[in-house]
Amino acid sequence: MNMNIEELKDWRDSARRGLEYEIDRLKEQEVQLSDYLRALDATEDLLEEIDVLKDELERQKAENDSLDEELAQRTLPLMAQKSGSAAEWLSPKN
Repeated sequence: MNMNIEELKDWRDSARRGLEYEIDRLKEQEVQLSDYLRALDATEDLLEEIDVLKDELERQKAENDSLDEELAQRTLPLMAQKSGSAAEWLSPKN
């Protein structure tokens, strides 16, 4: 009977060590998953910010294109008057 009790104690100790190891492993995994979730949240925030900045950039480009077009339309007649014709002003020589 003594041997059975010792075997049971050994089995209990072994099971306890196994369970403690598994608990530690799961805690480490929880920390890793929490870190991954925080990184994912930060990435999502950055992607949202990038989208906002891209939209702002597109608006700014459109505004600049519009202003460039307006400037060209206003400048071309002035340059045509000065040089005699718009074709001369737009030629590659100038």
